[in-house]
Amino acid sequence: MMEEMVIKEAAKLPQVAEGLKLARAINGLGYEAYLVGGCVRDLVRWKLGLDADLGIHDVDLATNMPAEELAKHFKTASNNGEKHGTILVFMDDIPFEVTRFRADGEYSDGRHPDSIDFADTFEEDTKRRDFTMNAMGMDADCRIVDYHDGVGSIRSGVLSTVGNPVDRFNEDALRILRAGRFSSKFGMKPDLVMLSACRALSPRLKFLSMERVHDELTKCASPKAFAGMLHFLDDGLGKVLSESIDWKSAARAVDNWISYHQKPWDTITGMAIVFMSCSGDVELEMRKFKCTVDEIDAYKYSHAMYMAYHSGKLDLVDLVDLVNNKKWPAFAGVVNAYDGKCAIDAVQEDKLKRLGNTYPMQKDITNAMKESGIKQGPEFGRILRRVRLCSYKHKLDGRRAIDAPYLDKLVAEIKREFI
Repeated sequence: MMEEMVIKEAAKLPQVAEGLKLARAINGLGYEAYLVGGCVRDLVRWKLGLDADLGIHDVDLATNMPAEELAKHFKTASNNGEKHGTILVFMDDIPFEVTRFRADGEYSDGRHPDSIDFADTFEEDTKRRDFTMNAMGMDADCRIVDYHDGVGSIRSGVLSTVGNPVDRFNEDALRILRAGRFSSKFGMKPDLVMLSACRALSPRLKFLSMERVHDELTKCASPKAFAGMLHFLDDGLGKVLSESIDWKSAARAVDNWISYHQKPWDTITGMAIVFMSCSGDVELEMRKFKCTVDEIDAYKYSHAMYMAYHSGKLDLVDLVDLVNNKKWPAFAGVVNAYDGKCAIDAVQEDKLKRLGNTYPMQKDITNAMKESGIKQGPEFGRILRRVRLCSYKHKLDGRRAIDAPYLDKLVAEIKREFI
């Protein structure tokens, strides 16, 4: 244990407080129990002043209390983790994942342990974990239990594995991507030995399920973290996952997004930016990466409109439809990322949205056309588009407001041109 740290403030956080209450109850029955994982890491980062806010969502526990004993003394439920020693335990009707101290066996498939042996001590349990900052625990008195200097890793900003990184990455190649995600998310540098192991063992990435790869990418929930992950991959690691994606170009594009964009970040935009750098059959590659329907649709729309935008053929109707489309943020993000500028700035965007959302809107024009006797058919769409264009230009010219009689007159004039 490297240094003593007590975080008494943790007891004031509702979910953490309930987890500590469960730990005390387990202690009272003669067993050990510790809060573990991300919640402990995030509490330490907050205590060290590295994070201003605590966004703790999940509180997990580790214990030497067997599952059958937990079931005798607490309300429990299955979460299909029994073979790994994990069950749900309720404290005041709040469920917590509780896992018995473990010592993993060999990882012959490079992802899952061949066997699970239960350990006697928390120290032994921590030796199977990936990174030192994720191997800490918190006891019922809010004392940090740290056998691998996770606090020191967080304080120095250097990400390091528990033990030999070659062993950790051979056990589970996903940890290579987790190294990229955690270092990017928290602004940490992978230690040189670990970085060398990532490169040396990168061929093992091809054995990962693409659902897991996709999950690691989309867990980078901020633009800075997403860019960091792509830069991590552009050092040759990404080529193992896909020869078609230009990871370096995608990383630079997200850097541009950070510099020029004004919108909130979302991973759908991020994935559209990544696959804009992809060659060949992009949709096939996205399906290989298990991208969601929304991600694929956002890419397809962004790519099509990006090409149309650069053709210079988008008129006022196209631009109004563009900013009012639900996929607009992805398109705008792509343009900012690859052009290094705002395609349509906030003032222009607001003006275009108001054009499309004040009278007459498209439904008003459609109703006026039907009342004038224009039937559905080949000309209907062309007349509708022309009336919309004229009404938008009329608004921009700052002439009198368009009312129902003026709209009827405009429809009649354009009808005569077509019929």
